[in-house]
Amino acid sequence: MQDALNNAKSYMKPSEFEKKHNEAKDKSIQKLKITTNSKLKGIFILNAISAIEKKYANFRNINNKKPKPSPDEGRMALTVSVCSANFLEKKNWCDDTTRCDPYIKIFINNKVVIESKVYEDNQYPDIKETYLTDNFIHKNTPIKIEMWDSDNGNDDRMMDWHFDPATLLNKGGSDRKVENANCIDASLVWIPKE
Repeated sequence: MQDALNNAKSYMKPSEFEKKHNEAKDKSIQKLKITTNSKLKGIFILNAISAIEKKYANFRNINNKKPKPSPDEGRMALTVSVCSANFLEKKNWCDDTTRCDPYIKIFINNKVVIESKVYEDNQYPDIKETYLTDNFIHKNTPIKIEMWDSDNGNDDRMMDWHFDPATLLNKGGSDRKVENANCIDASLVWIPKE
């Protein structure tokens, strides 16, 4: 195509060719009106124009194509439940006279998305929280679940669990973490980006 443009240049004045070429480039595809004395020159120039039009048509088609979504992006529904809540992170009992008062926090990408209510004096709380992401996330987005013992503003962490959606999906979509007789279950449903 470059040869065709160079040959077309030789049949026109340089400033006229550059002006016509720039107009075609600026307006994507534009038919050039060229008057010539010879049929041969006209045919050659029309071939050059056709090549320019094809180039810009292909460029326009490439830019109008939507990129394919990444299979690693999607939305997720994460369900977290507590099996047992017995000890603080430092292997101590929660309170001297009562059982733990557990609650959980779910973080996605280091941002708290859910904080459950407190289940007072409950060793086996019925904590079950489900979170559906509003936006698309990557399968490697960090997720953290923390379980805490509520103590009137002086709360103590009981355990935490770090993972990402890919790790959970590789384990069949669910897993359990047990630490110091504390237990958390997590299950995940992945909805790929279409």
